[in-house]
Amino acid sequence: MSVELAEFHEIYFAECLENIALLKAAVTRMTVENDEDEIMIRAYRAAHSIKGASGIFGFHAVADSARALQIMLEQIRQSKREPNSELRAVLVQSVVRLENKLEAARVDQALDMARIDEQREILRREQETYADYESWPADETAHDLQAKNRI
Repeated sequence: MSVELAEFHEIYFAECLENIALLKAAVTRMTVENDEDEIMIRAYRAAHSIKGASGIFGFHAVADSARALQIMLEQIRQSKREPNSELRAVLVQSVVRLENKLEAARVDQALDMARIDEQREILRREQETYADYESWPADETAHDLQAKNRI
């Protein structure tokens, strides 16, 4: 990574943590009645911001997790999915894992590839019912991505 981008890491991590706080608030308050209100819109934007910034800085595992959240939040916003208790549980777990991946990136810690693959499979199964939405970019595992220096 270039020195120029590395200078912005502190800002990147601070903004991602703010966006994760928004995501946590949104998924814990999510109901069928508020699936289109401002908190859901802000949560979608938070996931989108994390995804984009993470890709720019080369934190692809973080970007992939944020993308999965973004897709599910969009499905809820468009009333293609109901935010039932099972989906909320998956979303809460996903936000926690996203936060863990962000922290691992911040301290330059090696990622647990088996856990990344496990979470990816959970999210993939959750999305299978909704074939009209884009799925993961490819059937690559975390190990495949690491071998290609994408995470």
